[in-house]
Amino acid sequence: MENRYDKYKDSGIAWIGEIPEHWKIIDLKYLSDIRGRIGFRGYTVSDLVSEGEGAFVIGGKHINQCVLNMESPDYISWDKYYESPEIMVSKGDIVMAQRGTLGKVAIIEYDINEATINPSLVLIKNIKCQGKFLYYYLNSESTLTLISILNTATAVPMISQNQIENMPIPIPSSIEQQSIATYLDQKCGEIDELITLQEEMITKLQSYKQSVITEAVTKGLGKNVPLKDSGIEWIGEIPEHWSLVSIGKLFNIYAGGDAKPDYYSDTKDFEHPFPVYTNTRSEHEIYAYTSKAIFPANTITVTGRGDVGHAIYRRIPYDAIIRLLSLIPKNNYDCRFYTYFIDIVIPFMDGKSAVAQLSALQLKPQLVCLPSNKEQQSIADYLDQKCSEIDELISIKQQKIEKLKDYKKSLIFECVTGKRKVS
Repeated sequence: MENRYDKYKDSGIAWIGEIPEHWKIIDLKYLSDIRGRIGFRGYTVSDLVSEGEGAFVIGGKHINQCVLNMESPDYISWDKYYESPEIMVSKGDIVMAQRGTLGKVAIIEYDINEATINPSLVLIKNIKCQGKFLYYYLNSESTLTLISILNTATAVPMISQNQIENMPIPIPSSIEQQSIATYLDQKCGEIDELITLQEEMITKLQSYKQSVITEAVTKGLGKNVPLKDSGIEWIGEIPEHWSLVSIGKLFNIYAGGDAKPDYYSDTKDFEHPFPVYTNTRSEHEIYAYTSKAIFPANTITVTGRGDVGHAIYRRIPYDAIIRLLSLIPKNNYDCRFYTYFIDIVIPFMDGKSAVAQLSALQLKPQLVCLPSNKEQQSIADYLDQKCSEIDELISIKQQKIEKLKDYKKSLIFECVTGKRKVS
């Protein structure tokens, strides 16, 4: 078979499987020194100091897709914290999350001055094999499988430093390690470029979708309709025969109340057919099912906390809780039209910053366009079709990204366990 070694043997480890006959299995502690906060002074908020007054503290939040992101630093006093150089980060070291988002790994590929780790990470130093090969193995599905076995925490996911030290690592010759690392650098770089390209295309499609919605709900569908200045900067010109009204003129607005567990069920059944929605951007996320629908179908929900102002059209009766606002039309207005308008056009800003929490009183005076009911329906029908087409294209791109990520995972696993021979 192509790209295979001549002879294999059972590694004796289920999540590694067979390895080339001449490879060895060596515990990580014999390949490197693993350092964590154990045995060293921890730190508290009072120890934190300003940039330039202490060392850069690397935490799990700085490891994004196995890349060290230094844009959000914390600093801490050198005098209070760093008595030992054993927990200072150097070029060639590997940092690995042992708490929180397990499986995050980054290799330090550049000189870094006065930096250390926080208690959520371990530092892998003095590596006695090819560092990049070890990095790829620790970033492989094999390691993630082992971590899932070791993690028995019920609250914050965690593995111990001792468990990390005893991780078995398949080790080929030094020349093979270098060849595998070089090959994966090239192939993973190519895959990452393809992923970035798809992500950029998704961003453009999302921007295009927003522009299509904005144009339709503020200008209508007619190409030669006379326009007038709305007087509102973020709305711009609108058709001459349209008017502007407040949301409160068109809708009754109610804030979602407390949860009502006496009416709820975790699953949908005959007695609990109605969904319970909470403050979320996801159209399909359901908190529970209820026997009592407080709000009717053909209405709108708007998020009132966090990412405020996100509107969703609700086609069936439901209950709303925990800062979710429900808009009930006072007349035969097309709720789909106003869902698009509220979600995309209205900037929920308090001066120059986003509103932290949106109440019914704050939402009522917001201005929206008022076309005829017939135009509202035509625009909503058009946007339903157009946005569905765009969403389908976005979905295709997202599927491609997932396939590329899966291929990358598979490639890394096959190479670092010898399933694929690298020349």
